[in-house]
Amino acid sequence: MSQLDPSAIYQPKRRGRPVGSKKVDPQSMTPEQYATYQEKRLRNNAAQQKHKEKMAAQKDPLVKANATAGSSTSDKRRADRSPSPSFKRRRVDSASKEPVVSSSGQVVGHGQRSLSPSARRSPSTSDGRRFLSAQEVFSFLELVKRDPGKANQLSADFFGRAIDEGFENGPQVGMPSPVLEAGQPRLPNGFVDRPACPPASPPAFPRASPDESAPVSARACLPPFRPSQDSAAQFHVNASETSLYFESRDTSIRRQSVGQTSPTRLSAGVQTGQPTSSTAVQTTPTVGQTSPTRLSAGVQTVQPMSSTAVQTTATTPSTAPHPVATSLATAPTPSGYGGATPYVLDLTRVEGQEILVGAEVVDWPGGVKTKGPYLRDEEGRNSLNYDFDYVKSLSEAVIPASQSPFYTELQYTRGLPDTVLVCDVQRALQRGHFVLVKDYPSTLHADDIEWTEDSLYNHFSLPMQHARLRLEARIKYVEEYKKIQKLKAAKKNKAKMHKMPELVCHTYITMADITRNILTGKHVAALLDAPSVDNVGLPFMKHLDDAYSSMYRTNNSVDEFRTSVSLDVQHAQSWLLYHFPGFHTYPHYDSHAYGTVIKVVKGVKMWVFEYSPETATARTKRDFYDAMSVHRGTEQVFTGDDVARYLVVAREGDILIQGPGQWHEVYTPQPAITTGGHFFSIDTMHMTEAMLRYDFATKGEETNHSHDSVRMALYAMMNGLRDNPRNVYSKKSLAALCRLVIQPEEYFRGKVEDPDLVVKKKKKKSEMPAAMVVMADVELAIKNAKDLLARLDVRAPSDEWDIVLGDGFYDPGEDIDISEIRHDLW
Repeated sequence: MSQLDPSAIYQPKRRGRPVGSKKVDPQSMTPEQYATYQEKRLRNNAAQQKHKEKMAAQKDPLVKANATAGSSTSDKRRADRSPSPSFKRRRVDSASKEPVVSSSGQVVGHGQRSLSPSARRSPSTSDGRRFLSAQEVFSFLELVKRDPGKANQLSADFFGRAIDEGFENGPQVGMPSPVLEAGQPRLPNGFVDRPACPPASPPAFPRASPDESAPVSARACLPPFRPSQDSAAQFHVNASETSLYFESRDTSIRRQSVGQTSPTRLSAGVQTGQPTSSTAVQTTPTVGQTSPTRLSAGVQTVQPMSSTAVQTTATTPSTAPHPVATSLATAPTPSGYGGATPYVLDLTRVEGQEILVGAEVVDWPGGVKTKGPYLRDEEGRNSLNYDFDYVKSLSEAVIPASQSPFYTELQYTRGLPDTVLVCDVQRALQRGHFVLVKDYPSTLHADDIEWTEDSLYNHFSLPMQHARLRLEARIKYVEEYKKIQKLKAAKKNKAKMHKMPELVCHTYITMADITRNILTGKHVAALLDAPSVDNVGLPFMKHLDDAYSSMYRTNNSVDEFRTSVSLDVQHAQSWLLYHFPGFHTYPHYDSHAYGTVIKVVKGVKMWVFEYSPETATARTKRDFYDAMSVHRGTEQVFTGDDVARYLVVAREGDILIQGPGQWHEVYTPQPAITTGGHFFSIDTMHMTEAMLRYDFATKGEETNHSHDSVRMALYAMMNGLRDNPRNVYSKKSLAALCRLVIQPEEYFRGKVEDPDLVVKKKKKKSEMPAAMVVMADVELAIKNAKDLLARLDVRAPSDEWDIVLGDGFYDPGEDIDISEIRHDLW
């Protein structure tokens, strides 16, 4: 994204109608706006009349003497700080001048006028207005880049409000705004000042010094604005605002101050966030990073190259200019931890009903309380005692994601293009981050979905009586798998392999049975193949998934027999899951080094991301294999301190995105419905290539599924480069994609059956042998990959060096512009 200079944007254009003189149409106003308009007209007429009388009276020596004594109308207006319309016009004109810079190097105003914070009046909730939000500022700055003409039309109102308020350094969050939250009536123009920060309070964000060469985006000037609870209760707005990130080219630091997660709606309309929310600060990850330091005034100081997310709370004392933020690591101790403070988040009940009756309580960091895995056997004991011990150990070992150097949280802003959101996600994923997206709009709402047959059929059109494959609690799988392995090892049973008993965990269940027993504790299971007529993929995925979208972007005339998209590809792109409470999914990475996006539609997920310290430092294939093996995915045993575990409490509406080969495990404390899909992104192909080598070496034993059609997706990605409008990519990611296309036999064991190829072989059987018949788009993809790899001029890999791991698994390496190369592809 381009960098924006706030002082430059703040200056109004000199040509055309001056800022502040925009014509108004009384016919288009609401009654409140028209009343304000009439009031302003009367006030302006009175001011003009007084001005005429003053000019006429200046000829009288007696009036001149009174003016010298300080009794003039102008002095009275200056005393109550109510500028006349003519003075407002002078401020508009002076705003086009260069900003005034103090001796310390800070911008203190524009032109010849500067308003100090101490000069502002105190806020009044009776005004019925709120300040200009960060979203409005950011939307206007984006509009300047996308549509300058439209931005010029709207600049009069936007900058007029900013200038009337007199804020320094251009547009800020504290500017006035007539816009309330959705559903609230529009109010007349005007402004309400926010309380001034005490002189001793440091700035909310570190500002760039004047001698820095790299410009700082205007979003750097957006400290988070949080109205008091009283104000929020009156206006029915959120108790916290979102200030978006800024970029500094010389330090590579990105700051994202995001809103609170999982808001709790009170009767007055105030939202108070649970302490699972966070303020994410993202940079290029570095081993041994330190966490930001949170000061008492809510100010965050960032160490160089820090990438740690810090938790914040949403409740704001009415007397404090900024809330005091706390981290989950330092949150009040729940009663289960030896303290007297009650739990912040109790997940042991659903709709007032206790779940997993008889199960022991498990305490998680940050005051989260859940029930442990529990399934009562015939003797009244917990048959899932192995699962419970594992989850108990996991809860004591996890660290809040806010303290992870590989965590990025993004707050969705209404009106923000999906391409901008995806750009942030891509930058995070290619450096090994896992991403949490908050408040992305959806048509599925948890409050509308009930655990009844009618409700589930209404939202997902699921057949209630059709049996679907379910996966029982993992402990049963472990026990029976060991029993079958012993039977296979016995010589007397080697000749009777076809008579081996089936695993009990692979049984069938109907949706009707799920609805009847979702809260009874009869099952602790997961339904992983729930059919949904609707595509449950998220709208922004069309920009993130380069594989699936390429199948529609490429020219299908390359081969007349390419007429379909594999059903396996479609199943990988969109799926629907149901989980009973108490189910735990053990550590694994997803099929064929896919990236994964998942949305919590109903319920809660305790999502744990795992990292091996040796992964970031691995520089050879052998080192990378050893780093991955530390997770011991096939054994389903707790690995202790061998890996770092970071917890995200994913609430309803949250979206989690993880890159290729991301080890994770998930505990489901409440009945849950989740949607999701797998994807391939060119930005993370260097990770995909490394993980596919590991997956090939381990025969895919540590993954959770298999999608053999993945090769068809890679061919489509390769051919789709020509028609993709993007030009800049990571060089190592492009090289990895080329190698996957050219030598698939080094990465994939299974064979894929291309349905279009089957048809082509039948049609061409009279012309050539079936073994010689291939799809033309596959041949074209291999040719394009060879040509591109030669143009990239990449050194051949060896045991000591490889481009994918040479700079590190989490380092995307240098970027390359393929605008000239792209048009040479077929």
